[in-house]
Amino acid sequence: MLCWVTPAGLEKFFIEVGTMATQQSVLPPPLSPPDVEKILAAAPNYGLKIIPPAASTI
Repeated sequence: MLCWVTPAGLEKFFIEVGTMATQQSVLPPPLSPPDVEKILAAAPNYGLKIIPPAASTI
């Protein structure tokens, strides 16, 4: 997938909230409540508005 984002800087969001992959996998790691909190806290710094998943899916 190729995704262009302007202005530049969104990659810093992924660096801030993401974790380095330790192994190649088809599935993403599970999303925990602290992960969601971290994403929601960082999003406004990058001009993002994220609607959190329902509590039952975390």
